[in-house]
Amino acid sequence: MTNNIMVKWNKEPFVESIEHMRTERTKQIQKNAYLQNGAYPIIDQGQDKIAGWTNDEQSVINENLPLIIFGDHTRIFKYIDFPFAVGADGTKLIKPKNKFNPRYFYYYLLTLDIPSKGYSRHYRTLKEKSINYLPLPEQRKIAAILFKIQQAIETQEKILANLQELKKSTMEYLFTHGTKGEKTKQTEIGQIPESWEVETFLDTIDDFKIDREKQIQANVYLSEGKYPIIDQGQKLVSGWTNNEADILRNDLPLIIFGDHTRVFKYVDSPFAIGADGTKIIKPQSRFYAKYFYYYLLRLDIPSKGYSRHYKTLKEKEIFYPIFSEQKEIANILETIDRKTAYHSFKKIMLNNLFNSMLNKLMTGEIRVNNLDIKLTDV
Repeated sequence: MTNNIMVKWNKEPFVESIEHMRTERTKQIQKNAYLQNGAYPIIDQGQDKIAGWTNDEQSVINENLPLIIFGDHTRIFKYIDFPFAVGADGTKLIKPKNKFNPRYFYYYLLTLDIPSKGYSRHYRTLKEKSINYLPLPEQRKIAAILFKIQQAIETQEKILANLQELKKSTMEYLFTHGTKGEKTKQTEIGQIPESWEVETFLDTIDDFKIDREKQIQANVYLSEGKYPIIDQGQKLVSGWTNNEADILRNDLPLIIFGDHTRVFKYVDSPFAIGADGTKIIKPQSRFYAKYFYYYLLRLDIPSKGYSRHYKTLKEKEIFYPIFSEQKEIANILETIDRKTAYHSFKKIMLNNLFNSMLNKLMTGEIRVNNLDIKLTDV
């Protein structure tokens, strides 16, 4: 938080701004007892808002709502306004006093700097903080603005989750039935269209040698640059370089496989190769490269930890239709990917807006006391 607090703001120690709350340890649900489905959600200190489910009605908290959850180890805050059960160790319950709008209090907590101490406890640090606050009417207006943005973010998250499920089910259908409505035949991996052919993975790719001297070590990745560096990490682009001599321009598109991570990436523009564990796959010309990429995504390559996995990939088989149907399948899946990219971008922009408004509203840079704002949701 900055010190740009205006005169009308009040300040109170955190410990004096909350009600005393105690959770019976016998009612806290251990992680090994979490259910995948149930009558009541379990809230703990983890990243996911809902960590699991329970049917144990005796463990449910349905009074003094809303409450704020603080992860003593994780430093995560959650705003909970529905009946729930408390997860295991490290879940702290916070109930603001009546002078605070609960959502305002929650949003203010998000601005606090609580440095990580690893898996140590952090509630002690939180208790040393102070809460800056305005009269209740303006608190509610601030909360309403931030909640509106948060609702928009949650809408994008739901859309993205639905698109993920749509892609999964569409891939399953297309690689089982194709696009021509033809009869299917049974194979070792299940049903596929009768006309589709099968080859071993090694028989479907061209030999592609990587010049080891051109692979860029992680310690020299740039945060900005002319060309992206692609490696086996989770992100599509792991860093940047300006070294023209290291750039792959020919034989595009290519598919990257993370030998340790099992991550596949489709690359169709000039790039530099990251360090150890980055394998490059070049499908032969009878394959539409994007089809080949999508087919690889559905392969089961069990994790061996940080061991190498390319050996497992080499043992797989590739089932494929004629080139035109490959392209048709890839185009269908690309449409879903484009929608996913669009909504992912919208979510990023909304997150940026939320963080900007959070800072400006909680420091007094923007005041909303004279604005007419709908307050029914807060």
